[in-house]
Amino acid sequence: MYVPQENKKSQAALSFLFFRPDRIGGAFRRFTLYMKEKRRKPVCGTATALLCLIAGMEIYSLIRVKTAFTDLHTFLLSQHNAHKRLVLDSVLDLEEVMAKGFEHNADAVYTLESGQRSLSAHLRVMERRLAADLADISLSQGALEAAVQAGELRSMAPKDDLLVQHLFSTGKDHFAGERYAQAAVSMADVLSRAPDYHEARLIHAVALFRDNPLDSSSHKEIKADLVSIICRDPHNIPALETLGSVAVEEQDWPAVRQYYRRLIGLDSRNREYYRMFGIACRSDGSREAQEELSLICQSEADPLLCEDARNLPESPEGEDE
Repeated sequence: MYVPQENKKSQAALSFLFFRPDRIGGAFRRFTLYMKEKRRKPVCGTATALLCLIAGMEIYSLIRVKTAFTDLHTFLLSQHNAHKRLVLDSVLDLEEVMAKGFEHNADAVYTLESGQRSLSAHLRVMERRLAADLADISLSQGALEAAVQAGELRSMAPKDDLLVQHLFSTGKDHFAGERYAQAAVSMADVLSRAPDYHEARLIHAVALFRDNPLDSSSHKEIKADLVSIICRDPHNIPALETLGSVAVEEQDWPAVRQYYRRLIGLDSRNREYYRMFGIACRSDGSREAQEELSLICQSEADPLLCEDARNLPESPEGEDE
C-alpha cells in the first residue's frame, strides 16, 4: 500500500510523540508548522486536539505523581515525628527512673553510713565494758590466788551448790523412774562437780549396773565406787546388794557368800538374801561353804528361811529357768 510522503512524516511525528513524552512541546511545535505548511487545517485541528489530550493526560499523571509524593512525604514525616516523640518519651522515662534510682541509692548509702556509725558506737561501748570486766576478773583472780595461798579458800558443800543439787534431784527422779542410763549420766555430772558426794556415787554405781548388768567392762568401776561407799558405811544395804549382784554375774561365789552373809546379818528376815546365799554355797561346792550354810540355818529360828537356802538348784541359771 502506498503511503504519501507527507503521511509518513505525520506518522513519524506522532510516533516520536508517543515514544518520547518528554519532548511533547517540541513535537507539538514541529507538527503544527508542518500542518500549516501543507495547509491541512482539519488534520491540524485534529492533531492539535490529540496533542492537547496527550499533554493533559501527562500533566494529570504528573499531578497525581506529585500528590502521591506529597502524601508519602507527609506520611513519612508523621511517622518520623511519632518515633521521635516515642524516643523522647522513653528518654524522659529513663531519666526519671535513673533519678529515682540515684535517690534510692543515696538513701541506702545514708542508712548504711548511719548503721555503721551506730555499730561503731556500740562496739566502742562494748569494748569499754569488756575492758572493765577483764579488769574485774584480774582483780578477782588475784584475790582468789591470794586466798588459795593463805589457805582461806574452802570448797562449797555439795548440798549448798544449787547446780549440783539440781543435777542430783534430776538423777534421783530418773533412778526412781527406772531410767537407769539417764540417772547414771546425771550422777556422773554431779560427781564431776562434787567428787566427794558419796550418795551420788552410790546411785551412779547402782544405776550403771542396773542399766546393763551383762556389761563386764563397767564392773570394775562399779565395784570401786561401791567399795569406797562400804568403807565409809559398812551397813549400806544398796551397796552390799549391788556388790553381791556383780559377784553373781562374775560367778565369784566366795564374794557372793561374803556379801549376802553380811546382808543376812543386817536383815535376817529377808528371804531373798537366804536364797542367794544358798545359791552361792551350792555353786561353790566347798566344804567350807556347806558348813557355813549349816551354821546359818542352825542359828536361824524360822525353818522356812533355811528351807529356802537348802532346797535350791545347783546354779542360778537353773533357778532362772
